[in-house]
Amino acid sequence: YIIEGHVPASDINELLKANPKEVKVLSAPGMPAGSPGMEMGKRFDPYPTVTYNTNKEFTLFNYHSE
Repeated sequence: YIIEGHVPASDINELLKANPKEVKVLSAPGMPAGSPGMEMGKRFDPYPTVTYNTNKEFTLFNYHSE
């Protein structure tokens, strides 16, 4: 798998456990405040993590709201 961006370790672990053959990329688009490596005190911007698959489709993987 390709992991791109500030993806939480919990999402990576979930992807590895599920081991979907059609998924190629797990991404956290942008640089949302509060994501891993982007901690800014108490600020937290909700953000999605998405997958990109062999059919060239993006799918919501998880949504982080806190």
